Amino acid sequence: MLWSLKVQLDHVGWLTVGALSVALASCVPADRNPPWDTAEMIRELTSELRTFEQLPADFSEALVLAWRIDTRPASTSTPPIPLPGGSGFMPTPPDRIEVALLWGRIRPGGAPGSWALVQGWRSPAQGGPWQRTMINRELSAPLKHLRPGEDADGTWHGYQRYDGPPTSTDACSFAAVDFLGEDSSWQRVAGGFLTRNWTRALGAAPACRFPDAADVSRR
Repeated sequence: MLWSLKVQLDHVGWLTVGALSVALASCVPADRNPPWDTAEMIRELTSELRTFEQLPADFSEALVLAWRIDTRPASTSTPPIPLPGGSGFMPTPPDRIEVALLWGRIRPGGAPGSWALVQGWRSPAQGGPWQRTMINRELSAPLKHLRPGEDADGTWHGYQRYDGPPTSTDACSFAAVDFLGEDSSWQRVAGGFLTRNWTRALGAAPACRFPDAADVSRR
């Protein structure tokens, strides 16, 4: 990993990257930090959000709330599909993905729309940058109730702005769209809540459940 960071450690570690401060909880058994460069992750997600979601400014503060790593057996992978004319192959779907749930403050002072929740992902094997999760569901009828971060056409953007500080329940509702879900073709091999960050950002401990390392190891 490449780290170009000024690090100041106390009870909670603060990593400063330019104008962006990222708070990471101290390493304790209940708070297993993700095994990747979280400052780089937030920089890449911020860049994409500013380009495609009209994020008005970089996050003045950002916290990792939860993370997970999922893998898929090679037997369930899709083989490369040739492109027309023999010009190459379509990208092979990843066999390992890293996913993170973030809380961010866009600007100080409590102005409307100053908070956001984001779900990002990447495939280490494919070597691409972090990007927000996008999900499209086919609709047989107009949606009556939109999920946090979802448009009326059924597109979930993995990004939700809030006019006031989101609560633990808000974060659980956002995470329930995809982050906390199960898919039989994938196996969750690592991850968990960062409970100190969650409580610091959202004012209360997680109001939802995520399998911890012991749960994962029993699968």
